[in-house]
Amino acid sequence: MTDYAQDNRANTACECAGPGDCARHGVHKSRLEFQRCAGIGCTVQTCAKYWNAWESSRMPGQTKPVESPKPPSFRGFGDWVSAGIRKVTGGLVTPCGGCKKREAWLNHWFPATLPPIERVTLHAPVRHLMFHLWPVAGFGAWQWNCDRLKSNAHLFNGRRIVAIAVSPETDDAETVKGYLRDFTDEFIILANNQKLREVVTWIPMLERLEKYQSDQDVTFTCHGKCVRHRVSNDAHGSTIFRWTDAMYETCLNWSAARSLLERHATAGSFRREGNPERGGWGPWHYSGTFFWFRNRDSFRRNWRYVPQRFYGTEAWPGLMFRPEEAGVICCDDVQDLYKIDYWEREIEPQLAAWRARHV
Repeated sequence: MTDYAQDNRANTACECAGPGDCARHGVHKSRLEFQRCAGIGCTVQTCAKYWNAWESSRMPGQTKPVESPKPPSFRGFGDWVSAGIRKVTGGLVTPCGGCKKREAWLNHWFPATLPPIERVTLHAPVRHLMFHLWPVAGFGAWQWNCDRLKSNAHLFNGRRIVAIAVSPETDDAETVKGYLRDFTDEFIILANNQKLREVVTWIPMLERLEKYQSDQDVTFTCHGKCVRHRVSNDAHGSTIFRWTDAMYETCLNWSAARSLLERHATAGSFRREGNPERGGWGPWHYSGTFFWFRNRDSFRRNWRYVPQRFYGTEAWPGLMFRPEEAGVICCDDVQDLYKIDYWEREIEPQLAAWRARHV
């Protein structure tokens, strides 16, 4: 069988799996035409010639191509460098993962001025899911996290992406797939990295959603929290399950999240200002890393820049969006949520007030 994997293509913008009807360009492509479009076995110049002709609807029998997402504004110096490379090579050089990381790094340190976040009306929202799971065996906590998502399956009418981080401490990936067989069939399986944690699977999950950039596309992201603890830990004075349960409860209340997402680029619970001792966290973050984001606004920002530290995904929204561009579903300006006295004194009353308004 001919291998038409994406890795073999010079032109990664080609969307077809192989020869046949091309939805993007509205034409039936022979094997040779497909290879010219994808940049397989032909020169860069030949590929560019055919691709540009199809993109501008100049090929015989072709209908107008489908509308592509609006290209992002220049996010910084990295985008300028990348644009220069694309111009010199005819737009067909495929950047490697390291190139994309360097581009995002340059954008972060030498940013451009970005357009303001505009209000939208979520009249037909498409709700995607990104869920990172380290399924530590023997505690029942990863199953507990999965159950919270499964009980809200009706909410996710878009892609449901589950990233499984495996290690000697975990149940195997097939066990997790079996547990979620009625919830999703889309998995990413990678080795767990104790230092980077959720950072390892963050970009791979985002890459699968990059093409969904209508003003109706939104994504909820969370991770299997407290997986190294037994579900009964609350009986011993821990806040971790209370905190996690509250994030599921508040963030998955769609009516509360929706109103905020119509006015903000992102929305989550338990927002905390940056810690000066951990400057890489950015000016603010959603403590616990449960939040929604509007796809279009996120992918037009510097979404590939993730600090290569264990807190990288938690820092991500605060590094892309200003505080006024972020909504808070419940509990703003929080402090250390692991401290049980703070939780009972400050958080429980706020949660009770929130439930009175939304339940």
